[in-house]
Amino acid sequence: MPLKRLPFSGSSFAFWWVMRKDLRILFRDRTAMVFIFGLPLIFALIFGLVYSKAGRQGGAGISLRLLVVNNDEGTSSKVFLTALQQMGMHVVPTQSIGHLREAVLTGKYPAGLVIPSSFTALLQGWADRAVMGQDAPSVPLLVYIDPAQTQFEPLTKASMESAVQRALAPLIRNAVLQKVPPLYRSFAQRMLGRQSQQSPVALLVHDKALIKGAAAPSPGDQVMPGLIIYFIFFMANSVAVTLIQERQEGTLRRMRCAPISPGQILVGKMFARVVIGAIQVAMLMELGRAFLHFSVGTAFFGQVLIIALCLFAAVGLGLLIAAVGRTQEQIQGLTTLALLLMGFLSGCLIPRELLPRLVQQLSYITPHAWALDAYNDLLLRHLPFSEAAMPMFILTGFGVIFFVLALMRFQYD
Repeated sequence: MPLKRLPFSGSSFAFWWVMRKDLRILFRDRTAMVFIFGLPLIFALIFGLVYSKAGRQGGAGISLRLLVVNNDEGTSSKVFLTALQQMGMHVVPTQSIGHLREAVLTGKYPAGLVIPSSFTALLQGWADRAVMGQDAPSVPLLVYIDPAQTQFEPLTKASMESAVQRALAPLIRNAVLQKVPPLYRSFAQRMLGRQSQQSPVALLVHDKALIKGAAAPSPGDQVMPGLIIYFIFFMANSVAVTLIQERQEGTLRRMRCAPISPGQILVGKMFARVVIGAIQVAMLMELGRAFLHFSVGTAFFGQVLIIALCLFAAVGLGLLIAAVGRTQEQIQGLTTLALLLMGFLSGCLIPRELLPRLVQQLSYITPHAWALDAYNDLLLRHLPFSEAAMPMFILTGFGVIFFVLALMRFQYD
């Protein structure tokens, strides 16, 4: 009896068996599964908790805890502290300056503030002199900053200076009224009251999404594209490590003895990683939708195409790393560091505008930056697909260059 021919057993589909073999080996490795799927989900969950908290606070991205000793019994200190709370500061009162100092300098609180007993009186004196055009001494506010968290010092100072202005405004107004003759005082009071209640400008934010009738971008729309792109390209490390390990063990050389072409061996291995990457992205998108209201359905075809191109480029980058590297130990640390730097440089992990101008320009040497630009054009700017075509074309070019260079140098033994 002739043997039944198995499906996909022809030479044209030999890569299918290579891909299936790699997937079975990978899914049996529990440690690898935790690293591949668990790490991205942990990152997305942390970002989800941070940004969902910011949304509940009305957009305040940072709720800085501030330990406060208020020795003043006047109204200005109360207005000052209320203003700090409205700016997102979490004001925690305490009675002892010694306790405040110890709590901040030992890292229990990032910042502390001591308001003197004469705060209201000194602020009133400053307002009276300012109205007369006279110089007045500054009101002292003692601020403590945790030495290990000095990055919060500019934020703390800016918030306090703005809050002082709010506390000072009614004092200035009263000082001005005292200088106005009684006959015109009621008129001046109405004018000053109207100015304090109504802003002289109305900020009309031009938002293309709102003009088109679409919903405003959610925190997930701003965060998830960068995370998705970053973890897709991080897959290049595992691609390179797997290929180098099999080359060292002689697996690739033995597979070449089978009736399978070298190209099909590589294609099968690459498709196995594409499947893993697609599952990883699907999990990230679902988590982003659940926690950050990520707009999965917006420009869905464009999102899928960008993800596919990122997978193509990431696999090509992994193959290129494997072609250049010789040992697993040689490339693993350097590749992880390089991919991490590319994630920060491209704007995937931190906003690109926070980087120096020169670094912003250098970010475009990474495929991540072009993928992120395409994602932002479609998802946040709601531009037509033609506007995102150029970044996607350049992203495709990165993938082609990676594959061509890798295939030119790749060795099976």
